[in-house]
Parts: sequence; structure tokens; C-alpha cells
Amino acid sequence: MNPAIAGRPTLVQGDKLRLFEGVTRLNENVAINIKNRSFSLTAQVQVPETGADGVIVTQGGRTGGWCLFTEGGKLGYHYNYCGLQRTTALSDDSLTPGQHQVRVEFTYDGDGIGKGGTATLYIDGDESGSARVPRTHPLYFSFDEGLDVGVDTGMPVYEGYKSPRGKFTGRIDWADIELGDDDHSHLIDPDDALAAVLKHQ
Repeated sequence: MNPAIAGRPTLVQGDKLRLFEGVTRLNENVAINIKNRSFSLTAQVQVPETGADGVIVTQGGRTGGWCLFTEGGKLGYHYNYCGLQRTTALSDDSLTPGQHQVRVEFTYDGDGIGKGGTATLYIDGDESGSARVPRTHPLYFSFDEGLDVGVDTGMPVYEGYKSPRGKFTGRIDWADIELGDDDHSHLIDPDDALAAVLKHQ
């Protein structure tokens, strides 16, 4: 179930995946594999005057997965382990109207598969809250759920969405999932973001 453990080739190569709003139901076999390792998710979002609620990026469903979202003006990260153990981190700071770069860095404990880790939230490069995730999925989140940007299709990963299906009430310009934990700047340079867009044209 996990190509990295089985040693079989995958369709997704490299250590970075750029996503855009409107991507839905991306199967785990064609999404970057974040299991059993550290990773980061960075997104550039536009928050309206009325505030933003809902999903930025999510993967999986009620039986397991994770989600970066906003709720009541706060940035949040939720990890759902098999529907049995749930962990939620909310930012200390609120997202004001306008453009923001939001990020979660997941630092994996290592020393085996399915171990825990720490999720740390950042808003515009500044740390703003964290939570300890005691266990993670070692092999597969779900056979029939996928990765979504801006909405949570199928069964919800997180039960606390304020908007229907977790539909994001702002705008998501882009989102990057990056494997590893070597970059500690907590911000993506605009030139790097532009280069990533041009690469996919």
C-alpha cells in the first residue's frame, strides 16, 4: 500500500507538489507521499473582509487523514488517525483580511513507521501555535478518499467545518507540499513560486 516501503515506482517524482484551487479527489497513488516522514505545506491565500473559513488542503476522510484549514479567523491543522485519535492545532494569531502565506511544518519523530510528530503553524513566516500528533498512518489514509484543495469531498477528515463540505470562503492562489525538513525559512520566495508555475505550463 505504501510505495516507499514496497520499493515500487510511483507516478509522482521529486520532493515537491504544487496544487491549485479546484483540485479534488486526487488519489494517494498520484499525490506526493507524506507518510512516515517530515513535510511542510505552504499556501498563499486571500482572506476577504468577512474572514475565511474552510479547507485549504485536505487528504483522506473520516477513517483517517489530515487537513490544513481556517476556522473563526484562525489557521488550523487537524490529524485524524483511523477515526480513533484526533489532534487539532489552532493558531495563536488571527488571519486579517488580505493576502497571507500560511504554513504547517510536520516534524516526524522517525525511528520506524506510523510514529508521531509535531505540527507547527506559521502565518507569514511567524510561528503561531503547534500540537503533538501521537500516531500517524504508516501505509494508507483511505482507499476511496482523495486529496482536495479548497473543499473536502466525500467524508470529512475534520468534523468542525463551519462551511458546507468545508468550502473555503476566501481564495487559494497556490499550495505547495514539500518533503523533508531542510528549509527553515518558513516562507516561499515569490521568485521560487513563479518558477514553479512556469515549470508547469
